Amino acid sequence: MKAKIGITVLAVIFTLANNSCEYTGTRIDDKVIIKVVNSEGKNMFDSNTKNAINIDSIKIYRRLANGDTIAAENNYDIEANKGKGFSFWEQDKFLRFYATDATTKHIELRITEASSITSYIRWKHNDLDTIVTNIYHHGGLHFIDEVYYNGKLMIEGYKKRGSSYAAMTIVKDR
Repeated sequence: MKAKIGITVLAVIFTLANNSCEYTGTRIDDKVIIKVVNSEGKNMFDSNTKNAINIDSIKIYRRLANGDTIAAENNYDIEANKGKGFSFWEQDKFLRFYATDATTKHIELRITEASSITSYIRWKHNDLDTIVTNIYHHGGLHFIDEVYYNGKLMIEGYKKRGSSYAAMTIVKDR
């Protein structure tokens, strides 16, 4: 009888140990940190920098599969500028750019569905940049993979950079 109880206890422990390693949820990382500097290395969101960028002038658009563009949404993030697709970190003066639109009715823009998303950042009326974000999917994991800024690879793939967040510095002289 003791042997049966011992075997049962070991079986339960083994089962619990194996189940605790399984990942059953969805993990999403859809943010790209963007630091914007001028050619002198000064932060372009710092109001003391000449020709600084006004956060309120930034607009982000997504390209749909049919070629149309829509304004970015991302209303699910309390910190995000509602409906703009980014949030601003005042302390360090950088953008958190959301590569996908989680609440959108356009399924092709959801990180769990997309393999690549093209976005446009309009800094002002005549200054538009393109960001192409490739998405890495594996099981329940969905991460930013490579990120291209105006055609140039700025962030290496998820497997190369490991678990570090996707971040880049761009130069904007105005």
